[in-house]
Amino acid sequence: MKVQEILDKTTQYFKEKGFITPRLDSELILSEALNLSRIELYLHHDRPFSHQELDRCRDLVRRRGLGEPVAYITGKKGFYKNDFFVKPGVLIPRPETESLVDETLNWSRQVNKEAINIIDLGSGSGCVGLSIVSEIPDSRLISVDVSMEAVETTRKNAENLGLESRVRVLNKDVDHLCAEDLDFLEKKVDVVVSNPPYIADESKDLEPFVKQYEPSLALFAGKDGLSCLKNWSQKAKEILNPGGFVCFEIGFDQKESVERIFLELGGFKEFKVGRDLAGRDRWISALKEE
Repeated sequence: MKVQEILDKTTQYFKEKGFITPRLDSELILSEALNLSRIELYLHHDRPFSHQELDRCRDLVRRRGLGEPVAYITGKKGFYKNDFFVKPGVLIPRPETESLVDETLNWSRQVNKEAINIIDLGSGSGCVGLSIVSEIPDSRLISVDVSMEAVETTRKNAENLGLESRVRVLNKDVDHLCAEDLDFLEKKVDVVVSNPPYIADESKDLEPFVKQYEPSLALFAGKDGLSCLKNWSQKAKEILNPGGFVCFEIGFDQKESVERIFLELGGFKEFKVGRDLAGRDRWISALKEE
């Protein structure tokens, strides 16, 4: 069997499974099985599979057919301008989360800061903080996550991107973050950014395969989905410099609730809520009062 034939058959199989991006899933899985880029699949569309390659391809297709995310199968996920290593136990980066990077970079340009100190709360794979640091050469980052799997993943991604000298990763509950933890940034924090858990424990909106495969610790945040947003906004207020910038991802139906959290907390101004490409509220930003 040749590449084009298997690609077409796999795409049709994934369509029948009801997957949202059957062609893309097929390309990524065949690329992994053959150690080829997606473009090379088409450049070598008439290339025959060896028996060993066919067996590997069947195994990867079987795993995807059972609902396992493609990113866990291939061990990587594209985010912003780089590929990030991911593994089971770590939240898979989403395209909509890239807006946190864009907004932080926009802020840094507006205030004309050539170097900023960043804290990424609940860093997961590290994709948000590391993407920002990679765009601002003299910036530094502390990534914080309670999950050891996430900490190991962030460290590996920092190393892969050549950023380890400008990054510190803490295996710690955000609520227990203290002044001594900020020594790497000389206790001066310009930005707090986070994609926190924000899904209500009993939510019916979550896709079944996400709930089955991705870490609940990175998804769920109490009865109303707001527990981390409440606690982490308080932490942001404690550690940010006056005039510092905070940007959190939020659920599509949490705009009013999160705005109320910040207003009741006090000490912030210039609130802004942004939408994702689907037109849903996706993030909130604010400045700490000086």
